[in-house]
Amino acid sequence: QALRQLMDEPDWAGAADLDTAAGRRARHDEIDERVEAWLADQTSEAAEERLLGAGIPASILINAHRVMPHPQLEARCFFQNMVHPETGDTRYPGFPMRFSGLGPRLHKSPPPTLGEHNEEVLREELGLSPEEYEQLLEAQVIGTRPSFM
Repeated sequence: QALRQLMDEPDWAGAADLDTAAGRRARHDEIDERVEAWLADQTSEAAEERLLGAGIPASILINAHRVMPHPQLEARCFFQNMVHPETGDTRYPGFPMRFSGLGPRLHKSPPPTLGEHNEEVLREELGLSPEEYEQLLEAQVIGTRPSFM
């Protein structure tokens, strides 16, 4: 009801089946499309403020790029810089909690590139012979690039 009021009581929102949770679930795709259209000309911040002001739980989707820089995260060493072979010096998010027995820098290396550890895992850990490993490479079962590139 609060959302209906906030959206200025659009005609579609007055349908009787939307008065029940089952009715809203049955039409969730349509509701999503209509709410998305209503939000389209609003900034995320303005929409969040309006929704919260109407008593509707809402929050802007937050990802690591949106929270940088953030004084509390910086003070807690949440982000860790590492040199990645493809992206260079890159900030990576850490864990949202701290453990007293561990230091703030928990990452040992940047994320691996595609196939970076194929040989190490397949030959050294799983015991494939050099010939078996080469067969997998030739058959393009494994590799360092997606097959469509």
